[in-house]
Amino acid sequence: MTSPIIMLKKLIMFLIILNNLSIFAQTQEKVLWPTLADSPWPVLRGDAQGTGRSEFVGPSTNNVVWRKDIPLGVLFGPVIGYNDRLYTGTRAATFTSSNVFYSIDSNGNTLWKFNIGHGGPTNLGPTILRDSTVIFGSAAAYSIYALNYSGELLWSKSITSGFQEIFAVSKSGKLFVAEVDTLHIIHSANGETVSKHYFDSIIDHKISFSPDGSRAYFGSGPTNQPNINNYLNAIDTSGNLLWRYTFNEISYAAPLVDNNGRIYVLGAEDNAALYCFNMHGSVLWSYDIRSFDKSDGPTMDHDGNIILHLREYDPTLKDISVLHSLDYSGDLNWRYIIDSDLSVIDTDIEHPLVCDAEGKIYFGSTYGKYFYCVNKEGELMWKLDLEGYQYDSCPAIGSDGTLYIGTHLGSLDTNNERNLIAVRDKPNSVEDDVIPSEFKLEQNYPNPFNPTTKIQFQIPKDGFVSLIVYNSLGEMVTSLVEENLTTGKYSYDFDAENLPSGIYIYRLTTSDFTSSQKMLLIK
Repeated sequence: MTSPIIMLKKLIMFLIILNNLSIFAQTQEKVLWPTLADSPWPVLRGDAQGTGRSEFVGPSTNNVVWRKDIPLGVLFGPVIGYNDRLYTGTRAATFTSSNVFYSIDSNGNTLWKFNIGHGGPTNLGPTILRDSTVIFGSAAAYSIYALNYSGELLWSKSITSGFQEIFAVSKSGKLFVAEVDTLHIIHSANGETVSKHYFDSIIDHKISFSPDGSRAYFGSGPTNQPNINNYLNAIDTSGNLLWRYTFNEISYAAPLVDNNGRIYVLGAEDNAALYCFNMHGSVLWSYDIRSFDKSDGPTMDHDGNIILHLREYDPTLKDISVLHSLDYSGDLNWRYIIDSDLSVIDTDIEHPLVCDAEGKIYFGSTYGKYFYCVNKEGELMWKLDLEGYQYDSCPAIGSDGTLYIGTHLGSLDTNNERNLIAVRDKPNSVEDDVIPSEFKLEQNYPNPFNPTTKIQFQIPKDGFVSLIVYNSLGEMVTSLVEENLTTGKYSYDFDAENLPSGIYIYRLTTSDFTSSQKMLLIK
């Protein structure tokens, strides 16, 4: 017979294991997506699961490093591709010239513009694929465009009528596009239609995927129309309906899908709530709220906390705009009132939230007051005056921690100024002067890359250093460094413009240290 002491030890061990599993289940990491660019922000919301979570640490201050004029305004974007290139379409219609789509470097310089040949906005769905193809749309022309890294047209496709702002790309490379009442599944490589599927009032509802890529989730149905059902739909990647959940109203935002396959949506049956579903469509929990805007969507940080925007009444029955942070079980962590001295119109947030690797939350007021940063504990870190410009998107965070904000003055104003904004912390001179204590060769970034990538390393002592790149056969391709260097951190760019796609190896060698890393060139 097992003694009570042994049984107690087993129980304690079981509880420890159960607790560790619970902690592990809450941890959220980036899910690799083979058809999207391995870049800081290849789609709006950052990833195919609609998490709004960045791998990188965004700014803790409102230090603006540059502003750029995008005369026709920015509605959705920018997104970020390889080498931290920004891509964005324009908000306003122009009746005197062709509208454009932009590629911009991380310093705010225009790399190229693509003219679509008519005056309609180019404000729909910037998406960067693994091979650097950029896909965007124009609602006015009812067309989708695919461009290469240099801004040259690869293909274009007409859709019968208006379609959604964000394109979703499956792990097999299929493009999911929501028209008025039709879901189009399209080959992203050539624009050919694979299939079409009817869903009533699917337009404006965004699409996200399960972590394994086998399922897509989206809302459907018109908002603010009584006695007409709204739905959360789950389909396989062939477009077949797996299950649906009925609401009176549902947010337009892409459902947030975490690493464990849970789905989070803002919806209303009798009352509004944030709903958490399992992959089979059963409600795991719900968190009651007073109301939400049709464009609201939560974000989830690395620790599994869910942050959402909603409206409440304060004790004087004044309408206020607030953030709530919930833990992984749906219990309240904290509540933050957004500028209690401003009206609810001034603090209205009509876009999904974004968070960085530290859990800082970023968002902007729709009607041109401020852009905000709130830390993981629910405390305001900074706000930035938007100078009267409207904000309807979500920001993007680059690999160096720069936050990019695109604003506009409306669909007819063609005189926007200083409206693409880059915010980055000032360099910390103390950290920059820290002497490395060990040798280290970093993984190149981006990886995969096309055609350039950055290689960084550090050395704790002076000496002769070589940094050489080889192909997969072991043949030397180029020597990036062969000289005496002093103690410190170094960064070199490798340009593979004239090399074929494939695996390359770079090797750092000193008198005391040798290390190699692999990198993948995809053209």
